[in-house]
Amino acid sequence: AFLAVVTTGGMTSAARLLDMSQPSITRMIQDLEKTLGFQLIHRNGPRISITRKGMLFVREAENLLAAFQRAATRASDIQQDKSSSYAI
Repeated sequence: AFLAVVTTGGMTSAARLLDMSQPSITRMIQDLEKTLGFQLIHRNGPRISITRKGMLFVREAENLLAAFQRAATRASDIQQDKSSSYAI
């Protein structure tokens, strides 16, 4: 949700992109901020901006998403019994 907000520039646009409700996106961002221990987004009514710490976290979030996508692809390959070696 965080990367969708960064990409689209808003909670409502991110909600549309992810086919979720805006309150769900807001809640996910708040939960992430609570987990991380710092604010990702400045909220000023309907306007938002990414905090400095939020901008620093973007790269980490992108890396996490890429790793998850690789793991999902690998899981699908395993499920389909595709034979390929996998280095650890």
